[in-house]
Amino acid sequence: MKIQVSTKDFDNAMKTSSRFASSRAQLPILSNVKLAAGRGKLAIYATNLEISSHVTLGAKVEEKGSIAVPARALGELVANIKDITMGVSSAKESLKIKTESFSGTLAGSNVSDFPEIPESLSKENSVVFNSLSFTKMLSKILFAVSTDEARPALTGALIEESGDRVVVVSSDGFRLSKVEMVSEKGTASAPALSALVPRAILQEVSRLAAGDSISLELKKESGQILFGSGKSVFASRLIQGQFPDYEKIIPTGSSTKIELSKKDMTDALKLVSVYSRDAGNAVRLIVEKSSVRLRAEAASSGEGGADMPAKVEGEEMTINFNYRFLEDFLGSIEGDSVVIKLGGATSPAVFTSPKDPDYLHLIMPVKG
Repeated sequence: MKIQVSTKDFDNAMKTSSRFASSRAQLPILSNVKLAAGRGKLAIYATNLEISSHVTLGAKVEEKGSIAVPARALGELVANIKDITMGVSSAKESLKIKTESFSGTLAGSNVSDFPEIPESLSKENSVVFNSLSFTKMLSKILFAVSTDEARPALTGALIEESGDRVVVVSSDGFRLSKVEMVSEKGTASAPALSALVPRAILQEVSRLAAGDSISLELKKESGQILFGSGKSVFASRLIQGQFPDYEKIIPTGSSTKIELSKKDMTDALKLVSVYSRDAGNAVRLIVEKSSVRLRAEAASSGEGGADMPAKVEGEEMTINFNYRFLEDFLGSIEGDSVVIKLGGATSPAVFTSPKDPDYLHLIMPVKG
């Protein structure tokens, strides 16, 4: 392999690829990235066997070839080179980097042991989303994904088609986020999208998405899902398991409906969290005829409450929540107001925003 490449482009590609390389001592090849030069481009492959990336960048290719080199060392070198362009070449199992001000080598490996990684998506079998809409959607569901490996079906998000829309749902057993999105399908005969997608790949797509659109392709035969964004392809194994029947969890009615200012509620939470942090994160929501009061108390720090004007329909009641769950929801919504529907002190509460009708969040109450 012998190429000339933009240092900036190579650096950006390595920043992406390095996130997918592994540090597992028992599988040293996974701590490497695979570089492959051919047809006017350089392709960089990385994987930890659970998720993978394939990134391409333009290059002046004088000789085709491939080599695997340590991701961390290569990434650090490229990040610190100040010259605009760099020459990259390989001979046997060594990679040479040369610029106007730097010359060095890295010990590499034969690529024969490097795992196969998906390089492209099928346009006919893909579902396409607006990139900005998709990343906004991820910000509304990722915080509700469980980190408890004992419940693997909750450690990702369910993505499935529902009529002419795609529904994305996450839950950690204490709260649930549901977002509906408009998509474009490659062909009417493309496989129906229904997959449990791990949190890790969704986090990376959220960070690394580029371009105007994001494409998804489900590969049922290999148990994988592929994401196409810009000049990158990200892939992940699917979670094997059954996601809970979320439609049965979401209440269809309520006895109390509250509408109040998002800012008022956010400010009130900041005040009472001083006390709730010492009381198992619990905060009490006291609903009255035309106002809502947030209150918390702890033996070690005292007690405090904050009043908020609100439009209240239905019964007065008192219900307790984990204040961090309320903060997470408030931080994820658009618009200036919040709507809360309550069915009782022990029933799950539904939180929405009038400006974001396709987003619903559910929070289970806690004992007082």
